[in-house]
Amino acid sequence: MNKDKIKKTQLLSDLGRFKGKKITITFIDGKSVTGKLTSFDDVGNCVLKKCGEWDYGNTVVCLGRSIVLICLNTPYIL
Repeated sequence: MNKDKIKKTQLLSDLGRFKGKKITITFIDGKSVTGKLTSFDDVGNCVLKKCGEWDYGNTVVCLGRSIVLICLNTPYIL
C-alpha cells in the first residue's frame, strides 16, 4: 500500500469519530462552514446539516478536494 493511500485511510477513519458532531470545515478560499457532520465518503466529501452560515437550505455538501481544515466544534482564533 502506498503512502498516499495510508494517509487517506487515516484521515477518513479519524473523520468517522466526528460523525454526528458539530465540526467546522475551512475551504481553500478561506471561507468556512460549521454544522453537524452527517456523512462522508472515501474521497473526503462531507455532508453537513444545520449550517448557520448557509442561507439556501439545510444541507451542505463539501467537496473533499477543496477542504483544507476540519475542526471539532467552532475554531477559536486568538
